[in-house]
Amino acid sequence: TNRHKGEENVSPIIPIAVFVGLASLAAYLVDLCLRRWPRTAWNVGLRKLFWLVPYIILTLVPIAGAFLPNSPVRFALQAAGNVWLGFYLYFGFLLLVLVVLALLIQRLIGRQIAKNWYGGMLCFSLVVALAVTGYGLVHAQNTVVYRYDVEVDKPGEDMKVVLIGDLHLSVNSRLATTRRMVEL
Repeated sequence: TNRHKGEENVSPIIPIAVFVGLASLAAYLVDLCLRRWPRTAWNVGLRKLFWLVPYIILTLVPIAGAFLPNSPVRFALQAAGNVWLGFYLYFGFLLLVLVVLALLIQRLIGRQIAKNWYGGMLCFSLVVALAVTGYGLVHAQNTVVYRYDVEVDKPGEDMKVVLIGDLHLSVNSRLATTRRMVEL
């Protein structure tokens, strides 16, 4: 980190390298499933055009947002990039678990049984990741208040303590949600 006039400037290179590495792993897993799934194994060029081009574009969105100067475009790219990052982390992790399980089953039972599962694993991972991401986007706007009465065996006046947690304030935050939290 470089400190200058009270500000902390952190180089985005390491987070971007980790992001690209994880995106590459997820892309490899998708391609592995598509290659082994008999319905999509026949046309490599069309298969890659269908999923790889949009995947690369979506992966570049948060990277572009990290390097652009402050502007509404940067803000929009960072917001879209955060949603994409959340989605592909759920998607990639679930797909990794399923592929490892399929490879273990292939080894124990045989190739013919597990080979047709790759399309199902891919579709299942996609649907679950979309559902979890959607739920998270909706749930992030709902503020929950829990009230507890705590007895303290010490002399003194009554007091109220407020704990606010898990805010995730960022480009995906809404001002109205933050105001509602303050009111509550």
